[in-house]
Amino acid sequence: MSPRQLHRRTVGARERGAVLVQVALAMTVLGGFCAMSIDFGLLMAARGQVQTAADAGALAGAIALGFDEVGPVTDVKKSASAVAVANLVAQSAPDVTIGDVNLDSFQFQVPGFPRFPSPQPVWNSVAVNAHRNKTHGNALPTFFGQLVGIRDQGVQAAATAMMVPSNASDCIWPIAIPDFWVDKSTVAGAPAPTFVKYAATGPPTLAPAPRDTYTPPSFNPTNNSASTGGYSVPFSGRILPARLSWPLTLTNVMDVTLPAERGRFVPAQVPRHDGGGFASNLASCNSSDDPVKIEPTYVPGDGYVERLNVEPAGTLAAVLAAAAVRIAADPGASWGPSNQVVSSCAKDPVPCASMSPRLVVLPVFDLNRYEETRWPAGATPKIRVVNFVGFFIKRVIGTSIEGQLTVAPGRVVMGKPMVGYGSAFLRTTFLSR
Repeated sequence: MSPRQLHRRTVGARERGAVLVQVALAMTVLGGFCAMSIDFGLLMAARGQVQTAADAGALAGAIALGFDEVGPVTDVKKSASAVAVANLVAQSAPDVTIGDVNLDSFQFQVPGFPRFPSPQPVWNSVAVNAHRNKTHGNALPTFFGQLVGIRDQGVQAAATAMMVPSNASDCIWPIAIPDFWVDKSTVAGAPAPTFVKYAATGPPTLAPAPRDTYTPPSFNPTNNSASTGGYSVPFSGRILPARLSWPLTLTNVMDVTLPAERGRFVPAQVPRHDGGGFASNLASCNSSDDPVKIEPTYVPGDGYVERLNVEPAGTLAAVLAAAAVRIAADPGASWGPSNQVVSSCAKDPVPCASMSPRLVVLPVFDLNRYEETRWPAGATPKIRVVNFVGFFIKRVIGTSIEGQLTVAPGRVVMGKPMVGYGSAFLRTTFLSR
């Protein structure tokens, strides 16, 4: 063997297995990255889950604030906390105590929504903090991080939800009622207070004093109204009571040749997704892509814009029958002593509906506009929607429907008029942070 061949074999022998060492080192590093990615992946998944828990808790608190009977502040906090901890984070409940839930008033003007009542603000937002970390005794585990001394990891999240007035609904019962007015005169033989503004000859001649007064909402340039002379929600302390003890009996179809009466209604034509008419809207939600909205007072050049027309085919018999059907759909429901619906099938483990079938939404119309347009004799008055109210159907007696005014879920259509918090019977909630 030549010296050159011997040298080549010696060098090759020294280099044999070098690649295996490099591969082993690379696999160790790559394995470490893969191991750490498992812990990091758990952290990222838990981050999204804890945010979901905080969001759900804040929305639950805002819903309780807007729709449940408002008692102690702790009741709202308990609702928010219970829903938040029901959303698991890495298969365990996050830590959300009563102290992690805070109620407050808007500290800023939310674009498109009314300012809070002056001079007294109300609680209308709920903030929730959710945790899963070492500080709160429920840290996330690590699997491979312990190899490098990382024993635990944690996540936390915050969310704020707001309760705001609604200015539209796609679930209207086709019965419009007159807004609330100050009654200063009575008509002999009338079964209920009657809105008397004009003399028997009609406008512009006013009725003799003392005449009834009604102040419809007056919307500012941003289409918001801080208050109204119609139906309103009383305030107590810094909390906005959600439920009202305000009974109302609906009776008879309104005779459009006469002044409006409290309790009498106007059958209304409500747009519907399937083109159905009055009977269909009595039975189910209209669910139109173009919901019924509050309308402006006056548009220069266009005049008033009416959303609803009188339904000539509407009858008292049809309304009474529809009310009886809704009562039968939720026979156990009643109006409880705490001024809210109790024992509804909507709260059963398998709910019959998202809310009690006996809770409907009624459009409320401008009395001044109604009175101005029912003249001359034989004219059909105009129904200008200025608000909405929830109406719980208690019972049908003879030709009357006894019920209770209350709040109900609604929709928000930005850019359209919106009543202030003191007049908001329709409400909705949304996450603001």
